[in-house]
Amino acid sequence: MAYRQTYLKVNLAAISHNIKAIKYRSSKELIGVVKANGYGVGDLAIAEALIKEGAVMLAVSSLDEALHLRKNNIKIDILILGYVDPKDLEIVKQYKLILTVPSLDWVKEISSKDPLNLRVHVKVDTKMNRLGITTLSDWKMALTMLNKLGVKVEGAFTHYASSDEEDNYITKVQYQLFEEYLDASPIKFKWIHAANSDASFHFKEEKRTNAVRAGIALLGYCRYNEDLMPALGLYSRIVMIKHVPANETISYGCTYTTEKDEIIATLPIGYADGLVRKNQDRLVYINEDKVQIVGRICMDQCMIKLNKDAKINDEVEIFGPNIKLENMAKELDTTVYEIITLISNRVARIFYDKKPTNLKHH
Repeated sequence: MAYRQTYLKVNLAAISHNIKAIKYRSSKELIGVVKANGYGVGDLAIAEALIKEGAVMLAVSSLDEALHLRKNNIKIDILILGYVDPKDLEIVKQYKLILTVPSLDWVKEISSKDPLNLRVHVKVDTKMNRLGITTLSDWKMALTMLNKLGVKVEGAFTHYASSDEEDNYITKVQYQLFEEYLDASPIKFKWIHAANSDASFHFKEEKRTNAVRAGIALLGYCRYNEDLMPALGLYSRIVMIKHVPANETISYGCTYTTEKDEIIATLPIGYADGLVRKNQDRLVYINEDKVQIVGRICMDQCMIKLNKDAKINDEVEIFGPNIKLENMAKELDTTVYEIITLISNRVARIFYDKKPTNLKHH
């Protein structure tokens, strides 16, 4: 039980709805991305929803994240998207995990280990210049070596750099390059995937893929969000109300001075919870009213200027139905991803089940 009056509400019914919408819109199988603790929301809860709705696989960033799922009785296939040190192959095989092949050099390194029956997806770098094989010659050699080593090469994938943009040109170029690698493959893959959340909805030129990887769309957020339902709301509650006279300062650095008699309320949420100091002057929502955060945001608290009287324990929405998370991201010059992954572990997660209304059913 959490006693601090700051919490993230997570609608599991909305997540289930979004899983169905992604599968319907993409017409492909779903690999559910639950890295970074399910984008800060809770990897186990999202994983269970994905399993219930028929996802074929989960994807995480690291071996640690995969082991956390396994040790919490998640038995579905798990693909590790990030780099895994070849010295850790034994624990990977012990827990029946699937690795990403990031380069030909990595393949050469595992050849001196015991890679027999290791399960992998081979990544192609289609000029995002992160992980992945970058030349056709390395691609062919890596696949040949993996085959000789007895590695189970189950998949091939790439990652799009800008599928959330209106212009699909870069995504088209990336996919066409990916197809060149598929054409040059000496083996057949069980899984071929490229689309992330936005591409799952709007990029319809993937003729060779049979799965999509979606993460943020599970929570109801992406640019091309047809039929998605936002699943999150961040809230705090008033713990102090003061009537402050004119010409008094609020919080550290005295960056805000009252212009007249003002009603100032204190909330137990601050930058250690993920409400970064850049949120100063932004609006939050209380009692059918939008009010301003005033003064510098503290580590554990912040202050808001009320337009009318309120009561101790009144709920304040930081983002949710009335303060759109996408708008908050624009105002902070950042992304939805960054805002929610910054919400710290000391913020309670409250999971509930409220069926979506006025949305198409798939």
